[in-house]
Amino acid sequence: MRGGRLGRTEGEKRVFGVDGGRREGGVLMKIPVKVRYRLWLECDDEYVFGNGVCALLLGVDELGSLKKAAESLGMPYRGAWGRIHKAEEALGVALLDRPSDRQKGVALTEDGRRFLEFFQRLDKACGQHIASILEEFPLTCLEVDGVGH
Repeated sequence: MRGGRLGRTEGEKRVFGVDGGRREGGVLMKIPVKVRYRLWLECDDEYVFGNGVCALLLGVDELGSLKKAAESLGMPYRGAWGRIHKAEEALGVALLDRPSDRQKGVALTEDGRRFLEFFQRLDKACGQHIASILEEFPLTCLEVDGVGH
């Protein structure tokens, strides 16, 4: 019995070809499959820091302005400010140093730089770990138990 786009159903298991294909009637059919992941940090089950905040902090570090960083990402300033403020509130630290003279722009605080570097290192390590698992994965087919996986 076919299980739609998710592969062939055998009893309660769906069978996927890990080598980028799907087996149907004993014949390997090529389908484009990629393993992807997204990393983010949460406090009390709420998103506080991820790729968006990371990109904003990198932009501020490079451009010296939250407005310019937001514009470079195609994000409204208000939305960018909201993300930074939410992260700062949840983490209990200031990520950006805002001088009283608006002409001077903004810069990362020590904590902001530390969170940025931590997130980048963690993201890189997760990506490397996933890549190493995919290189070592010995099976020719992946079985996922249960319906809806």
